[in-house]
Amino acid sequence: TAAAAAALTYLLHRRRRRSTMVVPPLNVLCLHGYSQSGPLLSKFTRRVTAHCDQLAKFTYLTAPFPTEQNAPEGRMWWTPTKLDGGGWDYGGVDETLSLVRDAERAAGAPFDGVLGFSQGAGLASLLIALSEKRHADAPLGALRFGILCGGFPFRAANLPEYAALLKGLKTPSFHTIGAKDELVKPATSRLLKGCFDAPQVLEHPGGHIVPSDAGSLAQLAAFLEAQRQEAKL
Repeated sequence: TAAAAAALTYLLHRRRRRSTMVVPPLNVLCLHGYSQSGPLLSKFTRRVTAHCDQLAKFTYLTAPFPTEQNAPEGRMWWTPTKLDGGGWDYGGVDETLSLVRDAERAAGAPFDGVLGFSQGAGLASLLIALSEKRHADAPLGALRFGILCGGFPFRAANLPEYAALLKGLKTPSFHTIGAKDELVKPATSRLLKGCFDAPQVLEHPGGHIVPSDAGSLAQLAAFLEAQRQEAKL
């Protein structure tokens, strides 16, 4: 019929427009590890950002708490306290969430995804969970993806309601796990991977790093491109 033909013409036109649309780079928030800073993680990941600069814009944030009074350049996202029973309390998480909220406002556009290394990956897991579960404390909007390197799940004994959110996460995630990582053991990083329903995992032979060899960069770029194409739909 004429109506069916018109509908088909409209759908084909939309597909052609979609295929020719210019997709802007993704907006990625980057969170450093314990005793690092935003500028230090930026230095360590310069090969990553150079390789992916057409796919994403990377914004590096520095944590609010100094790890040592005499070395204020080393920062942490919360102040950890080891409990007698073996768990941990995380102090200052509310201040960190407020800092993240302010960072998105300063960026002038929502963050599409988050990249976290080590303790920053633990924070990233919380941000993804808060966002996906639409928790009232979520500092960011709807995150499309996470890149979690040498990380661990957010598990704070004093914040059990947050830790409980890290189950069955559907947000696309890319995990890097170092076979020789002595700071965050591979088994711990696999616990973080297990919080997600369909994680993409890169296991590399290195240690506690964000891998930047050619093969790792290719896999990360492919993941980012897939998220970029998904954003276009």
